[in-house]
Amino acid sequence: MFWKITAFEVRFWLRSWMLWMFFLGITLLIFGAVSTDQIQVGAALSNTYRNAPFVIQNYYAIIGLLTLLMATAFVNSAALRDFKYNTYQILFTTPMRRRDFLLARFLGATVVSVIPMMGVSAGILLAKYMPWVDPERWDAVHWAAHLKGIYVFALPNAFFMAAILFAMETACYRTSSMKRPLPCLIHLPFELSRWSPSTGQSRRRTHKLQV
Repeated sequence: MFWKITAFEVRFWLRSWMLWMFFLGITLLIFGAVSTDQIQVGAALSNTYRNAPFVIQNYYAIIGLLTLLMATAFVNSAALRDFKYNTYQILFTTPMRRRDFLLARFLGATVVSVIPMMGVSAGILLAKYMPWVDPERWDAVHWAAHLKGIYVFALPNAFFMAAILFAMETACYRTSSMKRPLPCLIHLPFELSRWSPSTGQSRRRTHKLQV
């Protein structure tokens, strides 16, 4: 059930135009930055190859901060989609554990949040073969640098931001939303302090049911 829910979440976003618009936007931004001097992202590329490993990982670090805002859309939808469309009554009556359901939704949203950041590699690889670029400013393709940029910058950034946003949404959906992040941040420690790991339920809600 865990992997089925994760696969469903990933497939849901792969069919969404918003994911590919984010990916295309980052691809075009990096493509313009490395193929011309008119667009600059971060430091200027003056005395180095335009596809050097340092340049690739520097772009991943910069874009990682930008895509933190994009991750909000994926994580927010994954956490609250069932409540938004009022289908949680049907879903929560199925024989599955709440832990598996939440972790699967979280993992799916995290994986999807990495996809727009891969536009960095797509933009650099595409710009290398453009007819107007100077071949002397380009080195051979460093695949290891692209992979390192993904698992050193893209994955940790996506995981960290998705964990914070998902915790906020699942713990505070009754009291606030992403339109009111400050009340949710204040309320989050109290919700987590009431959580019972053995039952997977809030102590406060269990007490109300007993009364």
